[in-house]
Amino acid sequence: MITYFSMEGFLSIKDPIEIYFIPRPGTRLKNTRFADNFLSSAKYRLAKSILLFGLNASGKSNVLTGLSHLTDIIKNGLNLAAIDNARRKLINLDSQSAAFTLGLYDVKSDREYVYTLRYDDHSILNEKLQIDDQTIYSFDNNKLSISDEQDIANRDAIIQLMSRPSSELLLFKLNDYLTPQITSFRSVVNKIICNVRNPHLNINRNAARNIPEEMKSFWEQNHDSILTVFQMLDSTITDFILIPYLTHSYELVLCRGKKPFPLGIESQGLQKICEIVDAFIDTMIHGNTLLLDELDSSISTQCLLTLFNDLIHTDFNKGQFFMTSHNPLLMNQDLFHPQQLYIVNKKPDLSTEVYSLDDFDLRADKAKLYEDYLKGRFHITHV
Repeated sequence: MITYFSMEGFLSIKDPIEIYFIPRPGTRLKNTRFADNFLSSAKYRLAKSILLFGLNASGKSNVLTGLSHLTDIIKNGLNLAAIDNARRKLINLDSQSAAFTLGLYDVKSDREYVYTLRYDDHSILNEKLQIDDQTIYSFDNNKLSISDEQDIANRDAIIQLMSRPSSELLLFKLNDYLTPQITSFRSVVNKIICNVRNPHLNINRNAARNIPEEMKSFWEQNHDSILTVFQMLDSTITDFILIPYLTHSYELVLCRGKKPFPLGIESQGLQKICEIVDAFIDTMIHGNTLLLDELDSSISTQCLLTLFNDLIHTDFNKGQFFMTSHNPLLMNQDLFHPQQLYIVNKKPDLSTEVYSLDDFDLRADKAKLYEDYLKGRFHITHV
């Protein structure tokens, strides 16, 4: 699960931004209304949800895109010598390089990982992997260092060979020599789910939610949990069924009483939830981290409050949700700790800044933070 994420020089984010998924030192959570908003582990209390608020085109989605980009290159690599101009332009127009830091904590193994990366148009500028405060390897100024504790053959020769300009991640170059460390790191990164399907909001049969054969058992085993999510949005839904459709797949159909209702004629909110509900439930069961852009679009405020109160912020949820939102009514201290809420703002130079609501002097008895937000109290004035 994520403990910390920072980025700079990527898309609209020019200056460094920081998102914390663990509370600041000294934060009191036990025996408070926020206790269920955080997952207890051997080392940390981890936020079950982090929300980003901001106006259109402020850069909210770019924050999620940056994290998605980083996890993608950790999984699949980055060859700067081979990328096209479109991907090269992901670096902020006013920046010389893009940089990321990702902190992760594996609850099961009680291990902590920190990965940092900076690259420009052509090469890796620096890169480092740490596990439990020990640096496994680092690459800076075209020089590679490998921890003395890493027992690998021909260590000095490998360092000499790879201490040169590189257009590829050292994470991949060193995979054959530091296999256990890199494999364990990637296994934790793989629990960050970024690419959730976009719903097709029309009534064409081809827009049906198709469940592949290999996923059918998941839907059957988690039938009650999935149905609970559907009923949070529409209490008239009594069941759902999977009807054979195309080759080795099934069509999801909602039921009210004995009557089936094809997904294409349902509301946009239900269609959206039907597209993500399996990733939603899987995240809560297996302790994944799910990135969702504008979960609240087409979903009523009351349904959103129910999702958070009765599902995400409960003992059943073992995962994290990192989301963007346009709904200011979620800015409520009866529902979220201020450290779970971030404002995304566009500065006069058109770059994006991100700051926590906890940075402001908030009254503990002031629940409806959205009242101050709509009055512009949480907007930072730039001279």
